[in-house]
Amino acid sequence: MRNLPSFLIGFVLCGAVMCAMFAVSTLRSPPTPKLGLPVAMRGQVAKVDSTPLSQKTDIWLDARCHHLDAVMVQHRGILVYSRMFNWFRDDQPHEFQSATKTISSILIGIALDEGLVKSVDQLVVELLPEYDTLLVGDKANITVEHVLTMRTGLRWVDFGIGNSFERIEAAPDSVSFVLSEPLESKPGERFFYNTGSSHLLSAIVQRTTGMSAFAYAKSRLFEPLGITQVSWPSLPDGCTQGGWGMYLSPIDMMKIGQMLSDSGTYEGRRIVSRSYVDDMFKRRAETHLNAGYGYQLWLPDDHGHNGLGAARGYGGQDIFVARDLNLVVIFTGSIGFPERNAKDIRLLLKDVILPGIKTN
Repeated sequence: MRNLPSFLIGFVLCGAVMCAMFAVSTLRSPPTPKLGLPVAMRGQVAKVDSTPLSQKTDIWLDARCHHLDAVMVQHRGILVYSRMFNWFRDDQPHEFQSATKTISSILIGIALDEGLVKSVDQLVVELLPEYDTLLVGDKANITVEHVLTMRTGLRWVDFGIGNSFERIEAAPDSVSFVLSEPLESKPGERFFYNTGSSHLLSAIVQRTTGMSAFAYAKSRLFEPLGITQVSWPSLPDGCTQGGWGMYLSPIDMMKIGQMLSDSGTYEGRRIVSRSYVDDMFKRRAETHLNAGYGYQLWLPDDHGHNGLGAARGYGGQDIFVARDLNLVVIFTGSIGFPERNAKDIRLLLKDVILPGIKTN
C-alpha cells in the first residue's frame, strides 16, 4: 500500500478493521433459534441436525463482511435455517421500509373479500369522493389496480432536498398531497415507483372500513397470525403510512410469507382469498429493474427461480416467497448498505438457498 496516498491507506485499514469487528460480532450474536417446526411453534423441540443447506449458508455468510441482520428459511412450513447478526433477535421488530406496501396490498384484498371495495377496476374517485376536485381529467381514470401496480402516473420523488417524503410528512392532508401531484404518464400506461400511490391504499382502507389501516390490519391480519409486536405509524393527519414505516420482527415477517405461500391461509384459517393472492403474484407491469411487478409485490427475474414473489424494503428488508416450492426466505439488513445488501441477498438466494432447496 506504499504507493497509495495516506488517506487511502487509512480508509483501507479502517475497512479491514470494520470487517474484523463484524466477524467478531457475528460469532457473538445470539444463538440460532430452535429449528424443525413452523415459526409459530419454534422453541418447543430440540434443534435439528445440521443440513447441507445450513452448512453452506453458514460458510457463505462467514466468508463475507456483510451487513445483514437476519436470514431465515422456511420450507414446507418448517423452519430449516435461522441466523441473526448485530445483536438482533428473531422476535425483535426491525424496520420494514417499503415492504410495508405488500401489507397494504393484502388489506385491499381483505377489503375486496368483505365487499368493501367492489373490484380492482373500481375508480379511486368513487372510493375517495371527497377528493373529486383533484381527480379530474386523466386522473379521474385512476383505478385501484393502477395503484396496486404502480401505474397511477403520479409524480413522486424519493431522494434529495424537498423530496416527496419530506413534503407528505409536512402536508396537512397527505392524500391531497399525493393526488395534487402532476401526472408524468397516463394512468395504466407504465410502471413508475411511487410510495405516495401506495399511501392511497391506506386511505382507501380507512375510507371504506371506517378505521385506520393499522387498526384494520390488527383485526383482520395481525391478530389472526398471532402478530402482536408491530408498529405502523400514521402521518399527522391520522392516515396510516401506506407505503413505509412499519416495524416487524423476522418471525412475524415469516408468518406473512407463509400465509402468502399457502395461498392466503394460515394454520388452516383463511386470511385473504386465494384468488387475490394469485393476482398479487401475476406479472402486471415491467419495471426495467430485473423484475416484474404484481399487486405491491416484486417478481424478480435474476434470483435463480422464476416463481419468486417478494415484499422488498430499502436496505434489505425482504420476504421472498416461492409458492411452487412452499418456500419462504426472510432477510433484514442495515439500511446504510442498500446496494451491498441487495447484491448479497441475490447471490445468497441464487447460489446457495434455492439450489439447496431444489436438491432436497
